[in-house]
Amino acid sequence: RVATMQCISCSPFSIIHCSSQDAGHPATALQSPSPWSTGWLSAKFCLYPQELVLGLEEPLKVRKIQLVSHPHCIASKVEFYIGDCPPDEPRHVNNVRWSRLGHVALLSNQSGKQRRELKSIHLEANGSFVKLSLHSNHSNAERNPYNQVGIIALAIQSQPLDADDDEASKSTLAAAAAAYQSPYVDLGFDLTCHPRLVQLIRELDWEKQQLVAKELLGAAKGVQARISAAVSAGQELAELELDKAKAIAIEDYGLAEDYKIAIQNKLDAAVAAANAIAFSPAANAPVPNDTAYNEANKEESASELPSVAMDTARTERQSEIGFIDGSTGGGATDRRNVLALSYDDTPLPTLQNQTVNEEDEQPGSGGRKSADAINEQDVDGAETAVDQTTSDTGALPSDLLAKARSTSRSMRAEALSELTNLVGNFGSDSNNNATPGEFYQAVLAVCQRGFEDAAVTVHEAALPLGRALLVGFVDRHNLPGSDLHYGCCRLVPPLLVKLGDTAARIRDSSREFLLEMAGWPKVRQMPDAAVVHLCLRPMRRGAATLERQAVARVQLASALYKQLGLSAKSSSKAAKSGGGSGGEGGGEVSLGALLTFGFSALSQRHAETRRAAEALLLEVASQPDCRDRVKRRLAKATSEAADASGGGGDLPAFKSLAAKLN
Repeated sequence: RVATMQCISCSPFSIIHCSSQDAGHPATALQSPSPWSTGWLSAKFCLYPQELVLGLEEPLKVRKIQLVSHPHCIASKVEFYIGDCPPDEPRHVNNVRWSRLGHVALLSNQSGKQRRELKSIHLEANGSFVKLSLHSNHSNAERNPYNQVGIIALAIQSQPLDADDDEASKSTLAAAAAAYQSPYVDLGFDLTCHPRLVQLIRELDWEKQQLVAKELLGAAKGVQARISAAVSAGQELAELELDKAKAIAIEDYGLAEDYKIAIQNKLDAAVAAANAIAFSPAANAPVPNDTAYNEANKEESASELPSVAMDTARTERQSEIGFIDGSTGGGATDRRNVLALSYDDTPLPTLQNQTVNEEDEQPGSGGRKSADAINEQDVDGAETAVDQTTSDTGALPSDLLAKARSTSRSMRAEALSELTNLVGNFGSDSNNNATPGEFYQAVLAVCQRGFEDAAVTVHEAALPLGRALLVGFVDRHNLPGSDLHYGCCRLVPPLLVKLGDTAARIRDSSREFLLEMAGWPKVRQMPDAAVVHLCLRPMRRGAATLERQAVARVQLASALYKQLGLSAKSSSKAAKSGGGSGGEGGGEVSLGALLTFGFSALSQRHAETRRAAEALLLEVASQPDCRDRVKRRLAKATSEAADASGGGGDLPAFKSLAAKLN
């Protein structure tokens, strides 16, 4: 007999209660997740914990709860409760008896980039109400000035209460059917596919499993092909919807109208194609007659099905799509392989994925690394354009680019080493028709990705590539100074970020390479030395900067002025811009830029950073003709800090420095 499959499904819910909500982000937005969901935000300066109560349509067996956190308004902890009303009391939230299930901690997004975290909580509990208790937010004064918490999307997956009650009474075929969980019943899938196609794809997947249970495998193959086409169309439609929203935001209504027409045409075609494959024996491939199967074949097939089902079922894990990041370049998702992805690991359309790979885990990195570039969705328009140019012009071999985007760190490191040799031999290779400028831009994008890589071996393999590109290649092919300046501006920021990395080798190698770059003759000859300028960029007051990175930047500034020398010449440009050029024409460090950086570090909240900044400023004050300049800047900085703190505050760091200077 064919089993009645009680598969896990997404359960609709309604918002019964929320502690507070922002006017533009109501809690009801969580009831319909989509790729363009903005989700729920608490009120400004709300009290904690904030609570959300979700009501299910009926008592269910909850198997999985998924949530996607806000990129900046992130709760430090989320507690989960499940409950139901006693039989003799009305079904009302005030009558619910709650049972605590546990809690999950959300990671703080200190980078300031558009990253969102997906949490999947696996459980088995019965109830008709679910409560989320969100604790106080992670500190992020720049991106979350009102101390709010938020959730972008939320999903509950459940089964009926009578599902799998009597396993012994089920046939082997039924047990295999019950073990199946559709990869399309997942919040990650809801956030990557157009909502008009989501339910249709789930219905087709259910139909496919019925065909598999009946062993009508030819028909099931046809349904699977239609599902693949619908998934691909759904993801493309989701991206088109986001593009349309961007066009509306910039008031380019003509472009938005073009997107609207393209979306409607593609959606109609996708729905028509999917509906055309609704199961009908006449509309599908020839199906073997059930009478053609003897009892022995049925028993053999039934005995083999559980192992097949278990092999094809997705292995669930409590996951965090660790920060989906827009800091690295990469192409669009390869939709031909979309069915091979676990939807806990599917990149959201506006963001990027970060997966966990045992081979690529680094000590002290928390098991997180940059995802395969083929599966990343870049939000940085400039980097996307460069990567697209790289692919379109053919400046680099496609096999080398594929290796550089591999999930294996050894393959990525090998690709960077090969690219270093290719840079040295450019011009003698008759197969490469790219101009030096095109080749330079293409290699620069790959080198930047290497600097941003979390793997130590890949990062260290990128350093010789950067040296060969900015020194040897630029000199050999007489590229203009603007190209060298642009290359420094692309490569210095990721190296500054790596100064706060958990791996000591990455921190040390990044610091040494920055000092080496600052000493290159051509870089020192530039009127506005890009390396020194970026290294001495002031720290913003209240910015969420890692203490380790801030201290390392202060130590780097001290090493820079000792290596390059100090110019006490005043610069009106430096004074007006708050950072100055960072260097004079001869490559010396500008005193104005160094003092601006030093006092910005003295305003940071980390005690270790303030101590390092104080040591730097005292060291500068000990130089000839610099003491009076430091005192004048100290008086100005003290006044600015007092105004920023509300006209008061004891400002101990500034008072301590003043006492030591006197």
